[in-house]
Amino acid sequence: MRLLLLRHGSAVRRGAQADADRPLTAAGEVQARAAAAALVRLRLVPERVLASPVRRCRRTAEIVVEQLQPSDVPLTCVDALAGGATPQKLLQLIADGADAQRVLVVGHQPDLEGLASYLLVGSGDAVLHLEPGGCICLESAKPGPPAILRWSMTPEQLRRIASSAAAGRREPT
Repeated sequence: MRLLLLRHGSAVRRGAQADADRPLTAAGEVQARAAAAALVRLRLVPERVLASPVRRCRRTAEIVVEQLQPSDVPLTCVDALAGGATPQKLLQLIADGADAQRVLVVGHQPDLEGLASYLLVGSGDAVLHLEPGGCICLESAKPGPPAILRWSMTPEQLRRIASSAAAGRREPT
């Protein structure tokens, strides 16, 4: 199973509105489109997308799904992804659709880093950093530890991959 962990794109700074209502910035929307294009280019189109119901995550996931081909990838908003869930709880949610070979989870920090750390070393001890719009790809035989870190990319790296696809550069083999 390939598990893709995507942090929501850049969002409007905290202010007068509730944290859960903060929308993506224009740059955050670009980051979401680039992440989708990079996943297509890398041949990692998810079969399922799970997202936090928080506005910036939900919108990131919607943009990604809109950009995928085929675009009929199911998107499910999951309350546990809104923040504070244990890695074990998140894995249980992912395992509920264990027949999927590629699952994209769109969420927040520190939950995504905690999940990746748990999958890699069995605890929260691994030091990982996932910036807004960044993505981690893990691989495991089942939804759980141990997992292998295939890659971790910044939004800029995802954008470069997306740009190379848009420029018509040859697909990687």
